[in-house]
This record gives sequence, structure tokens and C-alpha cells, in this order.
Amino acid sequence: MKKLLSILLMSLFLFKATSSLWICVSFYANRDYISKNICINRFDLIPICEGQCYLNSQLKKNDKQEQKLPELKQKETQLFYLEQQLQTRENGIRIIDSNPNFFYYSDYSDVFVMNVFQPPQRT
Repeated sequence: MKKLLSILLMSLFLFKATSSLWICVSFYANRDYISKNICINRFDLIPICEGQCYLNSQLKKNDKQEQKLPELKQKETQLFYLEQQLQTRENGIRIIDSNPNFFYYSDYSDVFVMNVFQPPQRT
């Protein structure tokens, strides 16, 4: 049942996406009938358009229908991740306990900077 439904939805989607192509195919398949019975200029002595006016009107209708469809604007989401770190000091050594983050790797670490930096001593 799911497979049948998915095939049906995909075929409807493809038909709607290629509607201009189907209009052109149906026009060229029925060109004689359109030029003799439907064309605006069918009563002219020398028919020049041969149904092109009908094709243009159908394509314009199709374009208007496509423009009427609402544009779905996707909601913008900014992702933000802050890794919580527990910092403790034992014997003057800074220890950072944290859960490893496998999705983000930073080339910069300030762990060694704090161990090297010594503020000036007051005398």
C-alpha cells in the first residue's frame, strides 16, 4: 500500500513539474484539430499561426497557475553548541574534565597558555 501511494505521489509530482512539456506534447499531437477548430485565426484565408496562439495562451495560463502557488519559506535556524567544561586545579595544574565532542574539533586550545603565563610577582 505504501509503495503504491509513493508511486502515485511521485508520478503526480513529476506530472506537475513537467506540465509545460505535456502542454506542448498535446498541442503537437492535436495540431490539426486545434488549427481547424480552436484557433482564433482559423477563419483567415491564409492561416499563419496554425494554432500557435492557442499554445501560447495555454502556456501563459500554466505560468500564472505556477505563480499562484505560495512560496514556502523555510524557517532559518542557527545551530549553537556550547560545551560545558569543569575546570579544577590540583597542585597548580589545570585539569579540564569534559565530555568529548566528536562533531566539532577546534585547532585552538588555551590549556597550555594558562600553564605558561605567570603574572608578575609583587615584591
